Amino acid sequence: MIFGVGTAVCYLFFLLYDFNQVRWKSRKLHGAFALSCAGLLLLTAAACWKGQNRNPARLVPGGILALCFLLLLCYTLFFALPFEETYVRESRGRRVCRTGMYALCRHPGVLWYAGFYFSLYAALGGAPLLVLAVTGTVLDLLYAVFQDVWTFPKTFCDYEEYRREAPFLIPRPSSVVRCLRTLRKG
Repeated sequence: MIFGVGTAVCYLFFLLYDFNQVRWKSRKLHGAFALSCAGLLLLTAAACWKGQNRNPARLVPGGILALCFLLLLCYTLFFALPFEETYVRESRGRRVCRTGMYALCRHPGVLWYAGFYFSLYAALGGAPLLVLAVTGTVLDLLYAVFQDVWTFPKTFCDYEEYRREAPFLIPRPSSVVRCLRTLRKG
């Protein structure tokens, strides 16, 4: 129960961050994103601690997959975009990043987030990780829809054009090619 409620609270802070970026622009609320990430990190650590599986046949492949998805998630959120411009400065009127991971689809972080939590659950087992995987993925998907409909059209001057060229979540063969081609250039 605590893991589902905790995840929901973290996503409320993500929403608070978005509202602040678009409407209020309060310096005091800039930390809502970091606070939410820290909350998810603590919940994840606690859920891993409660994991019940110690079988290397599940632990090793699940752990390797989880690490790969975590690296993809961190790269996509914190390194594929200019950090300060994305998470610190006022966001109105910017242009969308259309290269690398963001050529793949508009919300690649949702894919990596789900992959990370379900791989972690496969590796360690336990109800808390399953709750984090299911609740977090559903909330992350809903958050991506919110951003796609409300936050990003108000933040990026060219978001409507980006919507037409990049799939929402499920990559197309052409977007995979564009992603790989632009990743190599970067």
